Amino acid sequence: MSLARRAARSQKVGTAKPGDSFLIVTEGTVTEPVYFELLKADLQLPAVRVKVIPGKASDPRHVINTAAAEAKEQISRARKGQLGINEPSKFDRVWGVIDSDVAVRNGIWNDVVQLANARDVALAHSTPCFEF
Repeated sequence: MSLARRAARSQKVGTAKPGDSFLIVTEGTVTEPVYFELLKADLQLPAVRVKVIPGKASDPRHVINTAAAEAKEQISRARKGQLGINEPSKFDRVWGVIDSDVAVRNGIWNDVVQLANARDVALAHSTPCFEF
């Protein structure tokens, strides 16, 4: 990763501002989405838009690819005028939520990190698994 890209990426990680939009793609289909939806409600974040969806499959690489595809699709839908009034034209931050213990055990952790960097998806990883 170039120094300029690294610097730009580190600036994105700061605090959220009113109007920022987040896409959070999770490995699980129930626990993680429910957790983030409840957290969003509990923190009362009306000025920040957060969309939480499960990945297409529980493999961390699928979560990252789902996040990148969903972010790209959001931009495409915006260009076509297909977004609702409260939907952002693009996500300011895109996150993949994965269980790193499984990726490490399967020997794919480095691949996961490289893929996330290549797809511009930030990783939120938990060890042990999120449900713990």
